Amino acid sequence: MGVLASKQGVELLKEAMTKLSVRDNKRWRYQDVADAVNVASKTVERFFRREQAIDEGIARMICALLNVEFADVVEKTKLDSFRQSSGNPFNFGSPVSPDRFYGRRDVLNHIYNRIGARTAQSVLSGYRENDAVSRHRGDV
Repeated sequence: MGVLASKQGVELLKEAMTKLSVRDNKRWRYQDVADAVNVASKTVERFFRREQAIDEGIARMICALLNVEFADVVEKTKLDSFRQSSGNPFNFGSPVSPDRFYGRRDVLNHIYNRIGARTAQSVLSGYRENDAVSRHRGDV
């Protein structure tokens, strides 16, 4: 999900870049921020100029790098208001038909073939300790 910086958020980010410039005794540019979070400088520019929403994870990395609170930087979105009203962040938008998932038919065929095969099948769950470990602890 993409996020857009608010006007106040951009000011906070610019202030933080200025503080970093003073601390590091070098002028921080968009390219420096992009290099630090391993993204293209255009992505950082779009975020700072509020031209387009960018990935939330990238925005969080930029905020962490500049030591600014993420919530203070991004605009409130319909998703945020929906999460607050419903209490469930996973109920958003209309459901997608399972037929629209790429490769679903191949995966289902593979599963059906494994189930219908005349070979041994196993399902492992839980954790089994080695007998030596049990004896060492005094369980046996």
